[in-house]
Amino acid sequence: MKLLEWLVVMFLIAAGLYCLSMAATGMSMGAGSDHWLHTLLTVCLWTAFPLIAVGIWLAVRHFKKK
Repeated sequence: MKLLEWLVVMFLIAAGLYCLSMAATGMSMGAGSDHWLHTLLTVCLWTAFPLIAVGIWLAVRHFKKK
């Protein structure tokens, strides 16, 4: 993929995380940027942990074949 396509993908992912965290903050009746930031970090961590686990699994599988 070209650089512009990667930039579009990263922008869409960031916009999706922003919308998800704003909706979660509104649903939990939290007010203020501190609560929104906590929700955003929680969403990012729950997204990152499975991606890291799959990445490690794929790396182990790749090096095991060689």
